[in-house]
Amino acid sequence: MEWNGGQVGPDSSGMSPDRAGVRTPEEELIRKEEDVFEKKVKDALYALVKGDEDLEFVLLCIEEGMDKPGAIAKEMGWDVSKVNNLKKRLRRIADKAIKNVRMN
Repeated sequence: MEWNGGQVGPDSSGMSPDRAGVRTPEEELIRKEEDVFEKKVKDALYALVKGDEDLEFVLLCIEEGMDKPGAIAKEMGWDVSKVNNLKKRLRRIADKAIKNVRMN
C-alpha cells in the first residue's frame, strides 16, 4: 500500500490492499494492454537508437538499473556531462517512440 498525499490507497500494482493480490478481469486486461504498450515502446526506442553505440549503452545501463550519470560515466570512462547529454537525447528519442506507438 502506498501513501498518496495523505490518502491510503492502492499500491503501485493498482490493487486495493483488501483484495490480497486478486485482480478483476478488467484489471488483468488493462495490465496486459500496458505490457504490450511498454514492449512496443521499448522496441521502437531500440530501433531509434540502433547504430549509436553511446545511446545503446546508456539505454542498456538504464534498463539494468544503472541510471545515475556518475555510475555510467565511471563504467565507460566518460565525463558526467557526456552522460547527461546522452540521457537528454535519449529522453527526446523516448518521447518520439511513445508518440509513434500511440499513433499506430
